[in-house]
Amino acid sequence: IDLTPLVIDDLTDRRLAPEEVERYHAWGYASSLTMPLVSGGTLVGLVIMSDMKKTGKITYKMTKRR
Repeated sequence: IDLTPLVIDDLTDRRLAPEEVERYHAWGYASSLTMPLVSGGTLVGLVIMSDMKKTGKITYKMTKRR
């Protein structure tokens, strides 16, 4: 598992699969930052921050690994 933060500056990022670009468009996202939460070398969750270009709002979501 790669624990490196992932920065997507825009939807032309080559690391995004076409399905991911479609999903980003559907959600209104223009860019995102995904930060893994690690404890003792184990991934325990993610913090995902997204910029919504149309509204200029920044949203965030925290997920916990079960």
